[in-house]
Amino acid sequence: MMKKLFVAFLSITVFLILIYLVVAKPYETIYEQRVSTDPVNVIVEFVNVTGDSNCTKLYVTKSDSDIKNGSALFPSTPDDIPAPDDGAYAYAGNVFKLTGYAYEWVFRNAITGNENKKKSRRFDVIKWEIMSPYTVWSERQGADGEPLTEILTTPLAYEFKSEDHQPALFKMNNYIDCLAGQ
Repeated sequence: MMKKLFVAFLSITVFLILIYLVVAKPYETIYEQRVSTDPVNVIVEFVNVTGDSNCTKLYVTKSDSDIKNGSALFPSTPDDIPAPDDGAYAYAGNVFKLTGYAYEWVFRNAITGNENKKKSRRFDVIKWEIMSPYTVWSERQGADGEPLTEILTTPLAYEFKSEDHQPALFKMNNYIDCLAGQ
């Protein structure tokens, strides 16, 4: 009787350990890395899906890298340039040219050494410009108290002045893709 209980306990323990190894993958390390040391250009459009500040609002329309059109982009910026998806120029339909570094996720199996890579949505922005004409939120308000907009054609661009582009200098917002699955 004790032997049967021990075998049953051992079987359940082994089963639970196997489930843990398959689900939790403690032997796998996951990290994000830049795809290349050279900056790339992407053209993105501002899309306001919801008013949720965590929703990404930049979607790729053209890229000189292998970033797919229609992909959500999660911009990271250094402290000395504003994020292109925030501020008066954050208006639906505005188009931006971003220059920076794309990322990928690396899943490394510590047992086999195999690595699988998956595109990340992070993009470290070192330079951006808005394509003309573009719409901005005005500081003026209409008779109903709603903010007004203006259409501008003057060039607007920001560039990171430092030659040091190490990833730690770029701050990442906590974005989610609110268009996923639509």
